[in-house]
Amino acid sequence: MAGKRQHYVPRLFQRGFLHDPTEEAERTQLHRRGSKAEVVGMADNGVEDWFCSRKSLDGSLTLDELITDIEQDQSR
Repeated sequence: MAGKRQHYVPRLFQRGFLHDPTEEAERTQLHRRGSKAEVVGMADNGVEDWFCSRKSLDGSLTLDELITDIEQDQSR
């Protein structure tokens, strides 16, 4: 999704690794070097601030918005 917090691992792919697919909340395991894995919401896994592009000042499409459109097409 376009915005400040952008996923570098699309949620479309993370859904294949859900901690418990029967839960309503979408949660996956977060692995960090040197610490135990923990279960976190997908919104907090594989995300970075302004990873692809910053918000456009002139209203033109950003790289992130173009990538989001492609990901939405793929998820269908």
